Amino acid sequence: RRTGGDTTAKLICETLKGRGYSVFYDFDTLKGGYFDTRLLDAIEECNDVVLVLPPNALDRCVNDDDWVRQEIRHALLHGKNIIPVMMKGFEFPKRMPEDISDIQRFNGVLFYMEYFDSAIDKIVEKLSHKTKSAKAMVSQKPRTNTAKIVSIACGGVAVVALLLSLLFFTKFGKQLRCSHAYSTSATAPTCTENGYTTYFCAKCEKTTEKDFVPALGHSWGDTVYEITPSCTESGRGTRTCTTCEFHESATLDALGHKYGEWIVDVEATKTESGLRYKDCSECGERFEEIIYPAGSAGLKYQKDGDGYAIVGLGSCTDEHIIIPPIIDGNKITKIADNAFKDCKSILSVEIPEGVTSIGKNAFNGCIFLTDIVLPSSVAEIGKYAFCDCKSLESIIIPDGITEIGSHMFKNCSSMTSITIPKSVTKFGQYSLEGCRSLDTIHYLGTKVLWREISFGAGSIMAAGNYTVYCTDGTVSKFDFEGIFGG
Repeated sequence: RRTGGDTTAKLICETLKGRGYSVFYDFDTLKGGYFDTRLLDAIEECNDVVLVLPPNALDRCVNDDDWVRQEIRHALLHGKNIIPVMMKGFEFPKRMPEDISDIQRFNGVLFYMEYFDSAIDKIVEKLSHKTKSAKAMVSQKPRTNTAKIVSIACGGVAVVALLLSLLFFTKFGKQLRCSHAYSTSATAPTCTENGYTTYFCAKCEKTTEKDFVPALGHSWGDTVYEITPSCTESGRGTRTCTTCEFHESATLDALGHKYGEWIVDVEATKTESGLRYKDCSECGERFEEIIYPAGSAGLKYQKDGDGYAIVGLGSCTDEHIIIPPIIDGNKITKIADNAFKDCKSILSVEIPEGVTSIGKNAFNGCIFLTDIVLPSSVAEIGKYAFCDCKSLESIIIPDGITEIGSHMFKNCSSMTSITIPKSVTKFGQYSLEGCRSLDTIHYLGTKVLWREISFGAGSIMAAGNYTVYCTDGTVSKFDFEGIFGG
């Protein structure tokens, strides 16, 4: 049954002859003996099998007794290098029989007649044995390393096989015709190897392995430690399989602490921090943690960057406001603009370390505010921040502030003392206007630095009859030379 593949096989054979290969063609060169047995002998003796596949060439291979299927199976069984030559219109069936499905894994050659020479080149490249014999060496008794080609066409498929003259006998033809009488022996699975059953036919000596059982995997015993891991240090140990005695060594990660429950050592109060701890049950190490002051309850806050900002009094009714350093695990970093503006119930405010910014009008109009504590972390104070805090008596400006903003302390009429860091280089307009009780300014720099400060209108000259206490002496409000340098 030849449906186009035989013609292609004939052309391939003739072309390879022209390139110096000795070529056998089935009907021309196969002589005595059964046709099927001779074909199987030829396949078994070769290194390479070139499979020419016209359209629908493998459709009948669904039948177990199909001769083409038997040829391909025989080539796979004996580990031959198979080179599929796929003609125009050929496709592998969607359901390939399992015993020949591996044919799809071989690298093939797409065959188009218009690119015939290129296809031949690719076939030759894929041959595992490329030694060409001289034409003169074609003889009845092939010699070692003589390369020969046999072309066999069956069931719409042509097989071109490159034969080496290292000939050996096959029993496969006998096996195909044998009514097998199998005996079996089981090989048990091991830790690393699959188990299987071997089927042996005493008539034809065919041997088959199947009914595979997955490997068992190792059954590890207890780890023997060379270095025992601790809570903080890694260790090293060896474990042994109780089945096959395979040894495995490994570095073991540190175990990590196993802490118990928190125990409160010092209760936190509204204004004071507390302390709690927990102990590791393995090594006894104690982990301590500060419990931050609860602060005033009910303050209104919101997310601001990486921290929280206090944005209002909320439901808090305290007269003495304690702003907590942490709320819901987030640090308080800012007092927002207008946060406590016109809150007339506030008498004092304590701001924790960690707050870096006090916004505009933050305490503007808190007319009964007498005392406020600013932490050293504050780096920015907005305009009008303490404007009209008529009861404020004194304040210390943290180091790092560079400007006393406009109207910052305007009308703080009860303020008698203010401390200014040497980092300040400017007083904004009306920053101290109406501070008529101011009698002491503590300046943490020298008189030279004081006179270099830029004073805006209504600032230093609009306050009370104060004296400036510098690190190297004093300056009077009316010492214009000291203030303005001449």
